[in-house]
Amino acid sequence: MVAAVKNWGRFFEQAYANIKPGGYLECQEIVFPIRCMDANVTAQNSPLMRWSELFLEAATKIGLDGTGPRHFTPKLRDSGFVDINLKKFKWPIGKWAKGAKFKLLGRFVFEDLMDWLPSSSLGLFTRVLGWSREEVEVFLSECRAEAKRKDRHYYGEVYVWWARKAEDGSNSSYSHEPVLDDEILESDEDDASHHATEGGGVTNVPLPTATDVTQASVDQLSALAVSSKDDEVSESKKSAPETKPEEPASIASKDASATPTPQS
Repeated sequence: MVAAVKNWGRFFEQAYANIKPGGYLECQEIVFPIRCMDANVTAQNSPLMRWSELFLEAATKIGLDGTGPRHFTPKLRDSGFVDINLKKFKWPIGKWAKGAKFKLLGRFVFEDLMDWLPSSSLGLFTRVLGWSREEVEVFLSECRAEAKRKDRHYYGEVYVWWARKAEDGSNSSYSHEPVLDDEILESDEDDASHHATEGGGVTNVPLPTATDVTQASVDQLSALAVSSKDDEVSESKKSAPETKPEEPASIASKDASATPTPQS
């Protein structure tokens, strides 16, 4: 929604009008720009972070605010919602993060990003920033290669907001202060440092299962993935015809000039 909604205040007003008293609204939004845990990685030396900044620049020119979810509290309050809460998450891009849960999450985020890069960029970069299609495609190929690097630890910030419509339906402006929760990301290469924190007194806690993949589902998905892979290997063994070792004479008769296949 962050790349589609121009007027969040109006959006929340419409949501409030259509929610029954006592009902809840929940918004889950990614917040730009993309972040990196490595302090030496910037938009000057990272195509992916430069893409993130350019996306923000182009989106701003057409009235979209990629940082908007950071500032939902006053808009929700002004729309009449009460009990406003916020949980912050850091989603790794790729499988660099430590732990099965984050590796699985990072895999999904990476695949989503690969799909989202062209669909979100071609129109904005060509019609708003004035790039040619060829320039965009070359740049996006650099971004995809950058996202695959194992020595850089990219992540996206995700804000999950929820708020309640008062039971009496009154247009109350009362609101609790947002509850900010933040999890720790660690890379496989570093057990102690590389914590993705923003400071400011935010408490580091595990991802709540209410809004993220539960450990049980992670275990099930991981087991399913391993099982599927084993099945594929088993099927390939069954379907592959048996080959007998070549006789020395037939080997000698082969073209000696054939190019050998490099070992991977």
